[in-house]
Amino acid sequence: MELRMDKAGSARENPGGPGKEPLWSRSRYRDLAFYYHGFACFVLKDYLAAGRSLNQITTFTEPAYGTHARCLLARVLHHGQEHPEAIAQYEVCSQITKRRKSKPPRR
Repeated sequence: MELRMDKAGSARENPGGPGKEPLWSRSRYRDLAFYYHGFACFVLKDYLAAGRSLNQITTFTEPAYGTHARCLLARVLHHGQEHPEAIAQYEVCSQITKRRKSKPPRR
């Protein structure tokens, strides 16, 4: 919610954070918490922290945020001058987008 209200700083400074609480390791919302934390860090141009959070995501297959998390990770890698890894992530994002566009719309 704070990200949508342009309050990325307070969204990032969430007490505990996704990696500091032992309960997060067993939560089904663990990857979502890392995505939001990484997104907030990216908005604040803290690319190192964004990369740390986005690399913690175990799977990028979640339909709600998986592709965006992968694209953010590619942009973080690009900013960090890790071009081969960034290119690999960009290519996966491109393939996913092409696959989605080729599917007929749901009714």
